Amino acid sequence: YNEYKSYLRMLILSDNDRTVLQDVAQKLPSVVHGDFCRLALQNITSPKSTVKTVNSAALKLDIEPAVLSGFITSISHYLIYAAGKKMTPEDLAGTLDSHSISSDLVESMCQIYRDNCSVLVDCLAKANVAGHNTYKSIEWRIECQVASRSLRNVVMPNVFTRWTTMNKGESHETYLNCNVNTLQHITNELKHAQSEMNTLHSRKMIRNLNRLG
Repeated sequence: YNEYKSYLRMLILSDNDRTVLQDVAQKLPSVVHGDFCRLALQNITSPKSTVKTVNSAALKLDIEPAVLSGFITSISHYLIYAAGKKMTPEDLAGTLDSHSISSDLVESMCQIYRDNCSVLVDCLAKANVAGHNTYKSIEWRIECQVASRSLRNVVMPNVFTRWTTMNKGESHETYLNCNVNTLQHITNELKHAQSEMNTLHSRKMIRNLNRLG
């Protein structure tokens, strides 16, 4: 479980996850897709318990254990991603289809997700409690030199900020002194995030979240 803490905080799918699912699924009989999805769930809740099973399956299927292990890990990432984004099984299926994952594997993954969504959400909640700071508030003030005897001294304002986060019910304060360039970078990143929210996929996710209340 601890091996997934950093991933649970990020909730980001990599191109490698998609490539692994595409490639390995083609090498495996479709009848075993459900078994590997169950192993992926077990890999999230109790990673160490899957090692012997993976080695045994690799021997029977004549596939390198590292390849199967990567396959299971990538399935785990998709399941965690879906739970973190509060996707419905239909949303997960749409995401997998858009990533060109085989239909048999999509069906197996969605079934596991449908039956165990509460387990995945619980894993995420435990990871957050274990060490993930959550945003609470930000306060700021502008600091600027109002006068100088030197004509060559360019007046550059700074923005002094205080960020408050929560962890295990306790608040933590972090102070940052931002110059103009840093503030511009933050502004650009927020604009980029706002533009991503206008995509079709993001609007669909927001509608689903609103529907869940």
